[in-house]
Amino acid sequence: MPIIIYTSFDCPYSVMAKSYLDKKGVAYQEYNLSRNSLIKENLFNHFGEIGTPLIIIGDEAFVGFDREGLENALIRLS
Repeated sequence: MPIIIYTSFDCPYSVMAKSYLDKKGVAYQEYNLSRNSLIKENLFNHFGEIGTPLIIIGDEAFVGFDREGLENALIRLS
């Protein structure tokens, strides 16, 4: 199941989340919202207010870097 992470250039939590996933050896698809306002608009319309990172794992969405939530979602995914 694909993992998607929406990031922005100026977000230290995006860097932390990507580093965490990289250290876990988890593959993900990254979309940088700083580069694509259309994706940002679509996410806002779908989720309401958004922040970065926005991480989609299966049917779960995480806003911000929630190490425990991500760990549990990855366990459920495996």
